[in-house]
Amino acid sequence: MIIAPHPENETLRLAVLQRLAILDTPPEAEFDRVARLAARILHVPVAMVTLIDQDRQWLKAKVGVTFSETPREQAFCSHAILQRDALVVGDAGQDPRFHDNPLVTGPPHIRFYAGQPLHSRDGLALGTLCVTDTQPRVPSEDDLQALRDLAHIAEQALQAREAMLLSRQLHAEDAQASLQATALYRDTVEQAPVGIAHITPDGDWLLVNSCLLSMLGYRRDELFRRPVAALIDESDWHRLEGLTSRLRSGYVTEFQQELRLRHNNGSQLWGNLTVALHRNERGEAERFILIVEDIERRKYAENALLDMHHELERRVEVRTRELAAARQELITITDHLPILIAYIDREHIYRFVNATYGEWFGVDHQQLIGKPARQLLEKEAQQTLTPYVEKVLQGLKVRFNASFRFNGLLRDVRFTIVPDEDEEHHVRGYYQMVQDISQLTRLMEQLRGQAFADALTGLPNRRAMLEHLKNAIARQKRHQRPLAALFLDLDGFKAINDTYGHDAGDELLKQFAQRLKGCVRETDTVARLAGDEFTILLESLNDAVGDSTQVAEKVIAAMTHPFRLENDDVTVSTSIGIAIRAAYAKTDSDSLLTQADEAMYRAKRSGKNRYVLG
Repeated sequence: MIIAPHPENETLRLAVLQRLAILDTPPEAEFDRVARLAARILHVPVAMVTLIDQDRQWLKAKVGVTFSETPREQAFCSHAILQRDALVVGDAGQDPRFHDNPLVTGPPHIRFYAGQPLHSRDGLALGTLCVTDTQPRVPSEDDLQALRDLAHIAEQALQAREAMLLSRQLHAEDAQASLQATALYRDTVEQAPVGIAHITPDGDWLLVNSCLLSMLGYRRDELFRRPVAALIDESDWHRLEGLTSRLRSGYVTEFQQELRLRHNNGSQLWGNLTVALHRNERGEAERFILIVEDIERRKYAENALLDMHHELERRVEVRTRELAAARQELITITDHLPILIAYIDREHIYRFVNATYGEWFGVDHQQLIGKPARQLLEKEAQQTLTPYVEKVLQGLKVRFNASFRFNGLLRDVRFTIVPDEDEEHHVRGYYQMVQDISQLTRLMEQLRGQAFADALTGLPNRRAMLEHLKNAIARQKRHQRPLAALFLDLDGFKAINDTYGHDAGDELLKQFAQRLKGCVRETDTVARLAGDEFTILLESLNDAVGDSTQVAEKVIAAMTHPFRLENDDVTVSTSIGIAIRAAYAKTDSDSLLTQADEAMYRAKRSGKNRYVLG
């Protein structure tokens, strides 16, 4: 048996897995549904959603097996997470990696295995959606594509959980204020995914949570014996003392500082420290409230980017000095670059501009030499540019993005401005480079839009629906009117796919989506979650039950008209579950969708083509 090596990013991968807090949790309908669909669609006896922990493989969802975990060295999925696409083992008994594996020679007697990696938001492989059989098999490309599609659903569920945890971190300070001085507050502090501590103005520890203890590698009694200064890098501590003085004097109400923390084992780690001062009723300083976020991964990425930026800037500086020494070579090269390049003296007069200036401003670029640099820009653009130029004249390099009009044409641009210093480091002018990034900006906006849209129907996808639902609940707190979530599933959709093929099935889903949109108000939200599952979000209802059931009846009635598929008229019904959230309810978005999902399944069991109130 060949044991799979650990991924290069193993430490980061395990950190994300632990932050998800998903290991050893009860079954969840979303993952169980994916496992059931995988077993059914690929016609295999076993399907699992697995997560690869430090020394074990744990099963979040399973079909066809009774165990919940296996040693990591025996797990086929330990090999699968090392690659981007699915790992396929047609006959494990003949594969040198697995032929003597206990999972092959003994229960569950694996001969065929296919596993698709599941990734975090940062692309770290956390586990797989896998299927196995006791007989050798050669899967078709359609089988593998189905496995990828189902894995994508499970992956989205993992990433949604990750996004939710990140959102909780960002709102930790708000939660702290509302829960302070209560037992619930202490529980929240203890369970928070960030380090939290309370310290007296004299520096004595009052409270510290487990996350901070784990982050710094201390037991609680050990930490309480250590002065705060001993946990922070000396140079960062001096800077922190100045910020704390401003906090004590009332110049600021809180501050944030990125600093280096000292671990109990002597190593250093980067943390983002937020400090606020709590005062008593007399206005006297009572305690400092510290929130510490582990940003080691982010700093690692930032440093890598910073090194790259420094290297790019170094190359620009070297090239710029070479061009200044050989003016003719400068003109020849820069005139053929699609960016604005200029040298401007300390009095803001053009001393050199490339030919691109003529193209952007519709003038003879040679006539700009000796003219004020600011005359080409509108007043608003001048005001934006001024503070950056002032920094450059102080000897600093700057880079920033802006949207300016050039000869009437609005462009998104990136400015890079580099000071030109003499031997005594006096700034005598500066080099200015302006790149048009309009196309890149539009592409980024398009990609952001695609991330929230279902590619097949054009409806909002699961991620967009969860965001809509979260915002709707927030709005509900203001207008105090009920809302409802409808969970819809087509009846007999698999039979349509089997009879007419996947292309016809996709066409049916598109037509179904259009009919749903015709059954609701413009202010309502229709979304496709996955496969043949859709949701409708109804807000600001007067009569929650009456309004939501009226929409459900309207949808069911709309489905009585046949769909046109490949010259055939096909009639398809839908089962609907309805969950209502009253204005005073505490139900969160996930629970509301789960309630609607369960009601939909009751509608299925009651005979389909109907709705059920959850």
